Amino acid sequence: MLEINGVKLNFDLMDAEIADAAEKALADFSEKHKTIERGKSLSKAIQQECDLVYAFFDDVFGKGAAEEVFKGEKHYIKCCDAFKQVVDEIQHFNTMLAERNQEMERLTAGPAVVDGSNIKRFETK
Repeated sequence: MLEINGVKLNFDLMDAEIADAAEKALADFSEKHKTIERGKSLSKAIQQECDLVYAFFDDVFGKGAAEEVFKGEKHYIKCCDAFKQVVDEIQHFNTMLAERNQEMERLTAGPAVVDGSNIKRFETK
């Protein structure tokens, strides 16, 4: 569960569908962010950035999620902070997943011998 602007969002990255939605939304955001018109008016730049964040939230959390989180407000800092919060959670999950994968590799290295309630591993040469 992830809470942003007082709204609780289901963001269990252990769920393959949620992880897939997050990956696709992040890739889409990255591609579209490259096309933002730079050097135009401040209001247009803010609108474009916030529109991307709104689309990202709807893609990850479902249609209407952005409206619920931002209450229709297109505030640059609030949109950026919320987006960063989701990306930070993804990065935290990726670190945790890498650590778990290393642990699983360690646990499954070499043949196992069951000795009572203990499992002993022997290095293979």
